[in-house]
Amino acid sequence: MEESPVTPAFDLLGPAHLSVIVLTFIAALAFSKLARKKLHPAGSGTHWWEWVMIVGLAGTYPFKLIVMQYYPVADWEGRLPAHLCDFTALLAAGCLLMKPGKTKQRLAEVIYIWGLSGTLQGLLTPAVKADFPHPEFFRFFLLHAAVVVVSIYLVWGLNLRPEKGALLRVFGWLQVYMAGAAITNLITGSNYGFLSRPPPSPSLVDALGPWPWYILSIELIGLVYFTVLILISKIGQRAEKNGDSL
Repeated sequence: MEESPVTPAFDLLGPAHLSVIVLTFIAALAFSKLARKKLHPAGSGTHWWEWVMIVGLAGTYPFKLIVMQYYPVADWEGRLPAHLCDFTALLAAGCLLMKPGKTKQRLAEVIYIWGLSGTLQGLLTPAVKADFPHPEFFRFFLLHAAVVVVSIYLVWGLNLRPEKGALLRVFGWLQVYMAGAAITNLITGSNYGFLSRPPPSPSLVDALGPWPWYILSIELIGLVYFTVLILISKIGQRAEKNGDSL
């Protein structure tokens, strides 16, 4: 009887994981540089590098379904695109396709703050069991890397920075997402948003107390993260203005 191949256990901050992190930020900076060199005016089409990001974002869910079907390491509970990172990926793809305007700017606020708080945390402390070159490794990091890249691109590439009141708006939309995820969990028995139980792999959630108290801890930490990200955006904007005036 032929033995099944052994799934390589994920190595946190190992060579493959560190490579993904480095490549993610290189891609974000490269795409942002392209946009800043050729900021397209209102009414112009989507640039080729934005299509690269859109395809990467849109392809994460079909790829996820394929991996789940053929590799038991994937969790079938997550068959819907209802985790916060999945949902942010769909929003990011839609935002890139939008023409410049207030709706695009407001959506960019949500993607930037959710992407560089929740999804970035997932990139750095991933809830994944398999390491490179297992398809589950590619499935997980394609999603999280793509969201982080677009989160950075929207703010530093397209200059769609959070505006006044962004903290309350984004935190309010987070409550809407969590309510929807909680209802979905009740209906399906799933764990979207990790609202029903902690992630299966070791993560920062483990240090935030038992269920359901860690949910409150996540909310409070989220407010701090959101505030810091907005401040970083404002500091970057001021630094750019000072640089332009020199």
